[in-house]
Amino acid sequence: MSDPLPPALAGRIYPLLDLDELDRARPLAARGVRRIQVRHKGEAWGGGFDRLLALSAELRTMGVLLVVNDRADVAAAVGAGGVHLGQGDLPPAAVRRLVGPHVMIALSCAAGEEVERALADGAVDELSVGPVFATPVKPSAPAVGLDLVRRAAGRGKPLTAIGGIHRGNLPMVLEAGADWAAMIRGAREALGA
Repeated sequence: MSDPLPPALAGRIYPLLDLDELDRARPLAARGVRRIQVRHKGEAWGGGFDRLLALSAELRTMGVLLVVNDRADVAAAVGAGGVHLGQGDLPPAAVRRLVGPHVMIALSCAAGEEVERALADGAVDELSVGPVFATPVKPSAPAVGLDLVRRAAGRGKPLTAIGGIHRGNLPMVLEAGADWAAMIRGAREALGA
């Protein structure tokens, strides 16, 4: 295993965990991670709800933003600090009514026109661009490359890059202007956790 990243760089890694991986959140936070997203591709969140509720409170005391993927209702119920939406999820304005004014709303973008709409949408706080590189997690989604990251960066809303990011290509993703690099498989290797 390679050496863990320094805390300043570790703070820019944004791990995505499945609901059954919640035990990984604390070690990642201890390594300097400042935000963690929880996702669950099944419909039933009830089996992990109590654990997610407890984790949300614990991460909040550690200064780590918990983001729930796709589900504004779950984010509101556990007191998460953010919700991440895909293009096919509820519209950001509807989610804002559900979660209130203090919960961060991020929106995935995979094309220039989606970036422009998200930048103009007052209910969207942050953008997520990707997949930047080819990824086995979404094999049918074409990689958007670093050009879309550069196009979305520095335009008034924080930016997360996602898709195929690992320790080796992390520097170029951050140099392209991403505030955070979301990682599913690469976070453990990059952080040594």
